[in-house]
Amino acid sequence: MFDFIKYKDIIYLTAFCVAGFQSTSVSAGNGGLGGGEKSPEIVRILSIDGGVVRGIIPATILADIEKKTEKPIAELFHVVGGTSVGCVLTAGLTVPKEGSKTPRLKAQEAIDLFYKDCPNIFRRRLPIGSIYDTVALEKMVDDNCGRTTFDQSIIPTVAVTFDILAGKTKPFCSWDKKEIFLTRDVILASSAAPFAFSPRLVAPVSFNAPPSSQYFLADGGIGCNNPTTLIISQARKLYPHAKQFEVVSLGNGIIGESGYASFFKGAAVLSSFLTRGLDFGLNVLSSDRDEYATDLIVGNYTRMNPPIPSANGSLFDASESNLNALQKHTGYYLKENQAAYDALIARLKEDKI
Repeated sequence: MFDFIKYKDIIYLTAFCVAGFQSTSVSAGNGGLGGGEKSPEIVRILSIDGGVVRGIIPATILADIEKKTEKPIAELFHVVGGTSVGCVLTAGLTVPKEGSKTPRLKAQEAIDLFYKDCPNIFRRRLPIGSIYDTVALEKMVDDNCGRTTFDQSIIPTVAVTFDILAGKTKPFCSWDKKEIFLTRDVILASSAAPFAFSPRLVAPVSFNAPPSSQYFLADGGIGCNNPTTLIISQARKLYPHAKQFEVVSLGNGIIGESGYASFFKGAAVLSSFLTRGLDFGLNVLSSDRDEYATDLIVGNYTRMNPPIPSANGSLFDASESNLNALQKHTGYYLKENQAAYDALIARLKEDKI
């Protein structure tokens, strides 16, 4: 089964020490179909965890889904969302081409970005300010999102961030018309991992937005690295009369306990220790969110989270060899779960109504 591997949401231990973050409460999103619109018979939801470079794992699964269904992700789901790199993927795959409802990126093109841009983004800098290159990350996002606003997303999309001043998870919903933000701003905020990248001050671009609409944000993984339950909750507000759900939740790989100690070997400088600490936080704790998700819906719930060796466990190793290995282990995982995966593909091939 796909959903047998579980882990707890990443806890950025160093960020908690500095900022004293304790709350994981969620501020409510706005929305609802309104106007008496009919809910789909089965609401399809895609949720993707945070995991930095290991985001090539869900990207590989998405590319295979697009290949087998012969449809883009935006045509397969009603609501998508993610944390950190999960937000990069879901928001990026719902950005429309100018003047159309066709997505600007395909999942395979998202994979190509890991190989093309991540080596520049995750080149270690001097331990002053952010550890990695925020400017290179901004360039990648700008090149693929331009000045698109989040409300222009092809389908309803949720970006999970962490509100530093409020001390709680802050989801942004593309259907919220009260505050309109640039897609690039919500992506960069959701992926602003403590110390790895600079936090973001984000303000809406809509007219007459109150000063309180400005947010000081960091990576959503601080409070909600696996956003499945949060996105189900937001989807229920959008489709309050929905009776059944098809939920696909994608993780970024799980490492066996034998690999934990290796994360801290050679941590001779502060920057190395911090990045290894982030790696450790993603892998060491277990999660009950998958169990909560199954309690929230009637329908199908599929969790895919491939096991990976500790040698490929780093969140920041953007070398070609490491990316190749992550894709290889993802392929093994899909083959090992072929029957369940084929059943999912068959359901996704059915018309989205």
